[in-house]
Amino acid sequence: MVMNVLITGGTGFIGKQLIQLLLKQGHAVTNLTTQKTQEGVVSNLLQHIYWNPTSKEINKELLPEIQAVIHLAGFSVANKWTAQNKALMVSSRISSTEFLCEIINEMNVAPAVLVGASASGFYKNSDEVQDETALKGTGFLSDLTDQWEKASTSLHPSIKNIHLRIGVVLSANDGALKKLTPIFKAGIGSAVGDGNQYMSWVHESDLVELFSYCISHNIPSGAYNATSGGPVTNTEFSKTLAHVLKRPFFLPKTPAFFLRLIFGEMAQLVLVSQRLSNKKITSAGFQFQFNTIQEALTDIYGKAKN
Repeated sequence: MVMNVLITGGTGFIGKQLIQLLLKQGHAVTNLTTQKTQEGVVSNLLQHIYWNPTSKEINKELLPEIQAVIHLAGFSVANKWTAQNKALMVSSRISSTEFLCEIINEMNVAPAVLVGASASGFYKNSDEVQDETALKGTGFLSDLTDQWEKASTSLHPSIKNIHLRIGVVLSANDGALKKLTPIFKAGIGSAVGDGNQYMSWVHESDLVELFSYCISHNIPSGAYNATSGGPVTNTEFSKTLAHVLKRPFFLPKTPAFFLRLIFGEMAQLVLVSQRLSNKKITSAGFQFQFNTIQEALTDIYGKAKN
């Protein structure tokens, strides 16, 4: 079914790909942008509408009848964890989610579904397999994710409310891999911490397809782990990355204390162990194209732009 889709965060590296996929599928897309200069109609299937979640500013008259909403907006946690940035990470997610729900609830014809980005950081530091019934972890990232999901509780109960708890997104041109690539290409890549911590990851293409799947299929409300079926230890990931890039892998592991010295609290992004199950979303019919780290990295670096 062809739909009118409302999206936030459409200028991010996942948002851009998602908009292109939705347009390719024949959907009409309305992207909410915080850049006032971007507002306008691009084509008969794409328009940008300015919004400001902090001041609650938007011209609702520009909104068409919407069938599905995808919410990606939020200041990246990959930025330095200063007190100011952490406050922005929280406010950008909470205020945008609350305002978006307010907008949706006031629509004359309610959309069927809201699919929101969430994060695997919700879970505790553990080597055990964790599914969506696992308890919340502790620390800033877990608290942030929990608040993020709860910010949409005001959504009208007739609208499906889906949270995709996204793992480490693998892309050659953004995110963690973009930062790691020059280090590993130089032949000085290594595992970090003890190397035994698990990383739950997802190929960018699978993640984009998953958002599309959730608005076009009858997926029940709730949280879903948006991660591949093949979590790996940091050592396995690092060895595979070096192998795919045809570089040596011989250096000792980078100690955890050194990472904490350099990155502070943010070091937990690579030191925390999360081994997540994706059985809930695959049982709902979604099929990941990339389920091994070898397959994912080989595909990514075969398509890398640099």
